Amino acid sequence: MHEYAKMSDVGRLALMAGLVLLGPAEAAADGPAERFPTATPSDLPDDPNFAGIGRTVTDSRGRFHFLTVKPGSYPAAIGSARSRPAHVHLAIRSGTARLVTQLYFAANPHVAADPMFALLGDAGARHVAREFRPAIAAAERGFAFEIVTDGPHATFFE
Repeated sequence: MHEYAKMSDVGRLALMAGLVLLGPAEAAADGPAERFPTATPSDLPDDPNFAGIGRTVTDSRGRFHFLTVKPGSYPAAIGSARSRPAHVHLAIRSGTARLVTQLYFAANPHVAADPMFALLGDAGARHVAREFRPAIAAAERGFAFEIVTDGPHATFFE
C-alpha cells in the first residue's frame, strides 16, 4: 500500500459525479461517460464483482455519476521514487471523437510535483475535484467534476 493510501480514504467507496458541457452552457445530453482505473491492486476492494471500470450515459442536463472506489497514488515508473497522484481517467464522446482526461484530488500530496498536472498550467484548477457529502449511504465521500469540451474554459484532453 502506498504512503498516500495509508493516510486517506483510498479504496473506500466514493461517488464520482460530473457534468459534461459542450461549451460554456450547453449540456451534453444522453452521451456516454466512462471511468477507468488508475488504482493499484492494493487500493481495490476485495470484491470479485468490482472491475474498476464503469460506463454510464449522461442525463438530459449532462449529469452522470459512478459509485466506485477512490484511487491512490502509484509509482511513476518501476523503481522510480516519484509517484503519480491519485486521479481518475474519464472518457466522453464529442461527435465522433473519444475524449479522455485526467481528474485529480486536491488532498493528494503528489499533485503539485506531477509533470502531467504541471502541463495544465492555470487550467489545473479545473481538473481538481470538488469534494461533497453524497446523499447515498453507500458512499462516504463524493467528488464532483465538470468537463467542458469547447470554449475558453475547456477541459484539457489527452
